[in-house]
Amino acid sequence: MKPTNTSSSIALIGGLSPLGEATARMLLAAGDVDILITHRPDSSGVPLDDARVSHIAIDGLDVHAMADSVKDCDTVVWFIHDRSAAQGVNTAAFRDFVHGIKGSAVRKIVFISSGGAVYGEPLLLPVEETQIRNPLDDYGMEKKGMEDVLFDLDDASSIQTAIIRPANIYGDESLTGRSKGVVSSCLQCLMNGDVLSVFHNGETVRDYVHVDDVAAATIEAIRTELPHVVWNVGSELGYSTTEVINALESFYGGSGLRTKYIPVSGEFIRNSVLSTESLRSQSSWRMTKEPMDGFRELAQKARKLAGI
Repeated sequence: MKPTNTSSSIALIGGLSPLGEATARMLLAAGDVDILITHRPDSSGVPLDDARVSHIAIDGLDVHAMADSVKDCDTVVWFIHDRSAAQGVNTAAFRDFVHGIKGSAVRKIVFISSGGAVYGEPLLLPVEETQIRNPLDDYGMEKKGMEDVLFDLDDASSIQTAIIRPANIYGDESLTGRSKGVVSSCLQCLMNGDVLSVFHNGETVRDYVHVDDVAAATIEAIRTELPHVVWNVGSELGYSTTEVINALESFYGGSGLRTKYIPVSGEFIRNSVLSTESLRSQSSWRMTKEPMDGFRELAQKARKLAGI
């Protein structure tokens, strides 16, 4: 089944990711929408069982197959990012995709970028979208390059664009190991009794945001009538790695979490906290779950999974 033009038709590229799934479920709950989800054949995500959803398995970054599959959709949301690909491959694939959908029914592209990696070490906190982008690693440089593909679209282009820059995303996927980061790693170690590796002495400060809040911001980007938006999505609260670990261990109720500190060389981002003023002023989005509340809920779910 392909999306029809009788209702809003939205393609989610890489839509079986945790954020893609959350976005799809919110869209379906909100009303009349047809959704096309592209995903890797070996995706760990579970296809959505809904008559309004169709799934297409596409190998890697086959942009020609992607462009052909979404040609009848109104909006495309790009979630996919191949971290195993050589530097520049993701950017080139995204550029080819954007050029490949010109002349199709697509009228909007929403790109999921990164709210930490594209900025590098911030000059001011909280970080606003106008702050210079100075990524420190390959991942950030790729995200910056992919953003530039949208910035470089001609003003005369009929395609609207939205860029979402989320903070560190956490959610129920942190309980299954599908996501990466300190929240997932800590919960897995608490449940399994493993040793938690801690980098940069646990002193780096990050902004954390629940996956459902990022999904809600993504839907705001789909629905906005503004032709071009760039929105940070975060909590505007900063927590050090040590603070997050201590909170999760306390909420879990266990004791004796074993940690080992891993020295890391090279540049890294020490502090990253995002401003959401643009998102809040240009949409109806509001954060629904503060990080500590979300951490408490996850730790309680982890206890149940561990049989405690």
